Amino acid sequence: MNWVLLRGLGRESRHWGDFVTVLKKSPSVGEVLALDLPGTGQRYRESSPASVRGMAEKVREEFLTKKGAGDWGVVGMSLGGMIAMEWAHRHPLDFARVVLINTSARGAGLPWQRMQPWAARQLALIARTSDLEAKERLVLEMTAVDSQEWAPQFAVFAQERPIALTTSLRQLAAALAYEAPKAMSCPTRLLIGQRDRMVAPTCSQALATRWGAEINEHPTGGHDLALDDPQWTADQISSFGA
Repeated sequence: MNWVLLRGLGRESRHWGDFVTVLKKSPSVGEVLALDLPGTGQRYRESSPASVRGMAEKVREEFLTKKGAGDWGVVGMSLGGMIAMEWAHRHPLDFARVVLINTSARGAGLPWQRMQPWAARQLALIARTSDLEAKERLVLEMTAVDSQEWAPQFAVFAQERPIALTTSLRQLAAALAYEAPKAMSCPTRLLIGQRDRMVAPTCSQALATRWGAEINEHPTGGHDLALDDPQWTADQISSFGA
């Protein structure tokens, strides 16, 4: 199974860290294609669409030009998970599998579960911080359990490809407005970190119940499972695509 990867709010494809390399070495995994959302990464000069649907269509355009032959699955984290579920719902022939990591949607969690109060305060603090490495440490404090070693490298990413405030605000507004499909047309597995401080695990649990989908829990991982435990996350994906 080949896999396309989608990151979350204010992140780009390089923020997967070591995960892409780990996933490529996993059994049953073929091609791995990590895409940037409009306004981030290699596309940082572009404007971000104002809706999850718009983001899904934009990344699909790039995917169709780059994908190789064979079956494909999609992995989406947080906002990337919303884009993945919308994409798979609107274009059901594109994917054979969907994996969603610590995501949410309207109707699958209360507003203070989709963005937990501590995380909302942390985002305000991040917005007021100008030093790039200090800002990345605050982000990692919110999204990961024990991944502060990435802060210096992520600060370099932020300097090289800065994400505009308008992009972050559009992404946040789109995420808050997004309502998930009532059903998924292909097998779906949800992954949650029990120590997620940003999005309550109950949001993914509500989606799994709605769809009758699989859900697997990491007992010590946070929001960014790909950084906290890349091997466990890769194993969950590769076994689902086997």
